[in-house]
Amino acid sequence: MARNSAPRSKSAQKKDAKVLAVSSSSTRSSRRLPSISFGPEDQWFDEVLESPPMVITARVRISLVKWILVDTGANSNIMFRNVFDALGLHDTDLSTHQHGVVGLGDHFIKSDGIISLLTSVGQGQGRRMVMAEFVVLRDSTAYNIIMGRKTINDLGATISTKLLVLKFITDEGSVGSIKGDLKMAVAYDHASLSLRKKSKEASGVFLADLDARIDDKPRPEPEGDLEKFKVGDTEEKFTFINRNLPHVVKGPLMEMIRANADLFAWTPADMPGIDPQLMSHCLAVKPEAQPMAQRRRKMSQEREEEVARQTIPKHQPDEDKTAFITPGGIYYYKVMPFGLKNAGATYQRLMNKIFSELIGKTVEVYIDDILAKTTRPDDLLSDLGGVFASLRQNGMRLNPLKCAFAIEAGKFLGFMITQRRVEANPEKCQAILQMKSPGCIKDVQRLVGRLTALSRFLDASAAKALPFFNLMKKGIAFEWTPVCEKAFNHFKEILASPPVLGKPTAGEPLYLYLAVTEEALAAVLVREEGKAQQPIYFVSKALQGAELRYSKLEKLALALLTSSRRLRQYFQSHRVVVRTD
Repeated sequence: MARNSAPRSKSAQKKDAKVLAVSSSSTRSSRRLPSISFGPEDQWFDEVLESPPMVITARVRISLVKWILVDTGANSNIMFRNVFDALGLHDTDLSTHQHGVVGLGDHFIKSDGIISLLTSVGQGQGRRMVMAEFVVLRDSTAYNIIMGRKTINDLGATISTKLLVLKFITDEGSVGSIKGDLKMAVAYDHASLSLRKKSKEASGVFLADLDARIDDKPRPEPEGDLEKFKVGDTEEKFTFINRNLPHVVKGPLMEMIRANADLFAWTPADMPGIDPQLMSHCLAVKPEAQPMAQRRRKMSQEREEEVARQTIPKHQPDEDKTAFITPGGIYYYKVMPFGLKNAGATYQRLMNKIFSELIGKTVEVYIDDILAKTTRPDDLLSDLGGVFASLRQNGMRLNPLKCAFAIEAGKFLGFMITQRRVEANPEKCQAILQMKSPGCIKDVQRLVGRLTALSRFLDASAAKALPFFNLMKKGIAFEWTPVCEKAFNHFKEILASPPVLGKPTAGEPLYLYLAVTEEALAAVLVREEGKAQQPIYFVSKALQGAELRYSKLEKLALALLTSSRRLRQYFQSHRVVVRTD
């Protein structure tokens, strides 16, 4: 990217947008738009073996941005955070994005926000400018920006993917054209195949109502270099495996997966369904409740496929209670739709039944995500065989496109799970490390929110964040003091090298250390291995109201109560020894 002028203020940008809207509408309404066509004269390169994507260069705000993927399959424009920062933009320029982004891989992606920027293609008299709205993501792809259908239509653009030419109506009313960057298109298309989060994950296909997960709980993401390998009888039947596995491990593992190819659902017809005796979904409806007329609904092809993949049957007497009207008639669900409030709990109970003998040993399950784990390479095949046996016995099937075998690390529920145990998400740590000293209350609120997400890794975080809490009290004028700066730098030092948290073994005793101050309490749960201690979880709380007047003994009792509630799963499965001064 290259700049050729000084940054403009937000008010100036809004003025540009108004002038642009008036001038463009008046120009187009006063003349007849020319037609756009493609012919042999547009052929500008020899035939290539690949079918490369359309990659262009455009001016966004005041900078030329290369490697922009023109994607007619995407509804929204996507700008990635590294480009956002390089353009000299700040979080204060962002507006709240009301929806998360759910891609074709059904992965929930939370955006930083949205921003409208002046965007132009072409040069001189062959230029066209529009105001484009970008969703800013902290994701990574081979491209800087993904240009979606909305902006393509605003440009009046038509694309020939065979010729790699994009033609559009210029601001002067003529036909302008730009050529795709063939060399970069081929190179970046190859690079994008090796990335887990491809541009199609930002395609704007919203299927959140079919997902049993809570919005702020993103799916696990495998870390490592993955490669496709063929499982079925055609090239389209594949799944993913760690590319860097030793051959002595990789070969037998691939053979085992191919031998269990019947456990993968390539189409909805491959789903045998769950036995109603094992699990069915019941509706808690009051007998006196009156039925209500439902509005007519339409269902896209993607939605039909997702519904077809649901396997938990409805409780038969409750089936007619889910009736709805479509253009083709009246239907009701015979299987559980994920849009119901208690659908996630039903799915979790099913998974707990299927893997009752393995959970906590070789399997961890969160709703429809299964993490099979092993500590020794020699046990990999036997542990995975136990998972496959449970799936086959209960009629469960796997989505091959969401499977990744023999990975060494992965993100799960906001944390990094590695062979070193539980680590802080490096992206969340980096977000704080890159922050500048807050200049307003909103910046402080943003900082506190990010620290809260990492509080499990921060010792006595509430006590050390008290200067931030005091700034957010009502009626207090904002002033970033040296005390606030000292606390801010303290957290940065910790997050530059955050602690690695341990995982207790079954039956071992754990130790809970309690500490209190005048305004906060803190606790840490640790395990002992020989003479060394390893933290498992940090807990802290700022005291409020009447809690500030508690005696020291009462504060210690409150610290124990808070810890037991926060760490309930550890208290229920281990003997916990409480230690304090």
